[in-house]
Amino acid sequence: MGFVNSISEIEEAELDDTTRARLKLPYRYGGGGLTDYADVADAAHLGAWAANSSWIARTVPALARIGDVNSPANRENGYIKVAFDRLKARGGEIAKALPDAVEELARTTDRGLQTKLTVAIHDTNAKTLKEMLDRTDEPRAACLLAGQQRGASGWLHATPWCPEMEIPAPALRAAVRWRYMLKQPLLVKAKEEGKLCTCSRCKRRSGERDEASGRFRNGPGRRSDDEYGFHALADNEDTCLGGRDASHRTVLRAVESVLKTRTYFEVKTSGLDGLLRTHDAQRRNQGGDGNGVVGADERGLVPDILVKGVYPGTTGVFGDVRVCQVIKGNGEVSRCRTTVPLHAAAESEKSKRRKYEAACTAQCFTFIPLVIELYGGIGRDFLKFMRDIITAHAQGRGREGNPRAARDREMRRVAVSAEEYPPNPCVADALIDWERRISVALMRSVGCRLLGGGVDFLFAKEGGNDRGVRENDETEGLGEEPDLGGVIVYR
Repeated sequence: MGFVNSISEIEEAELDDTTRARLKLPYRYGGGGLTDYADVADAAHLGAWAANSSWIARTVPALARIGDVNSPANRENGYIKVAFDRLKARGGEIAKALPDAVEELARTTDRGLQTKLTVAIHDTNAKTLKEMLDRTDEPRAACLLAGQQRGASGWLHATPWCPEMEIPAPALRAAVRWRYMLKQPLLVKAKEEGKLCTCSRCKRRSGERDEASGRFRNGPGRRSDDEYGFHALADNEDTCLGGRDASHRTVLRAVESVLKTRTYFEVKTSGLDGLLRTHDAQRRNQGGDGNGVVGADERGLVPDILVKGVYPGTTGVFGDVRVCQVIKGNGEVSRCRTTVPLHAAAESEKSKRRKYEAACTAQCFTFIPLVIELYGGIGRDFLKFMRDIITAHAQGRGREGNPRAARDREMRRVAVSAEEYPPNPCVADALIDWERRISVALMRSVGCRLLGGGVDFLFAKEGGNDRGVRENDETEGLGEEPDLGGVIVYR
């Protein structure tokens, strides 16, 4: 209902033909699941008629004429033949799903004809829309492709049955607009009023030039012209409702929570300093270079999470989270990101591996880049790691010496007289549940950041982070959400 309410609040003038066509597609195609019933009416009519007429002909032969297209009744209204001809004329996969002649529908035993036709119709519409956007609007093409990836629609499927699965209504509205590349109202208002951007990047590039140093003093920033949120989400500096670090922490906390509550593996997200030292740092510790320099490298590489017991033969698995952007802060997008799925995630995975993999391998650790795109698409390595975790848990790894595992096993033994857990057959269901938890956490953070960017633009006088909240009555009702690590959200 939250998604439907968010869509219903969008003004009709904001929905162009492209957005309308996208909203009619199912979630898996990057759409909104708001099916155009007129588009699938012929498929429903033919599918229902074929299933029932063939069943009647087999069950009550005396009534077989009901399924005869050439009978007086069917010849008089002509609905069946007309619907069949319309679908055949669309060609492609739609035509392939139909028999050669309409008379054969009454003899078919396939009761899934309607499903096949409907899937073919949606697939054709999605391909047509994508081809059109590739020619005319590359940012929207990249947005559509990103919304089709595994995990990108998990937050739309999720049921808010606990606080961790809830998204505040204002943040949900902002996230829905982000998914379908619709303008954010606060950012539009900031542009109309000529507000100045308060982000650190814009302030560095403006102001008066210092002749002595040749640098620019921080000025008031440039005019805000970001209406969709690309610039707001690209800034490293926190907004009044959180920033890039907040999204990073939110995803990390969701991964940690899933591993600690759903598995028995040992998980650590703190105290990881010094476990991975670079080659130069190791040489300095051994006195190899003789200069005695002590710097940041002495801490070594500091990944985000350590999981032990997943892969036999390794000390553990180090993971490092990155939330990457598909469309740049200036609204531009490279051509490959409109045609190659998860291209932004793949680039980030390569970057993470270059940084961490050699040091991890040298110390018998496995490294996994935990990359997720801002639209929710989960990187291939991240997704494979979740599958491996679920499989290892189903095989009983991680339970040895774990007090919680022993307690759970004893409770089960008393309850159902079973000595051990049976193998878990619901690996696919568990993976979907984990995806949704991570997806909800990410989009809650993205929605808050989009709102925070608008609040800062409109109300902050000097670009201070929370001045936009404290100095304006319109933001009354903002509170602190402990689950987001101090990120301020709407109530």
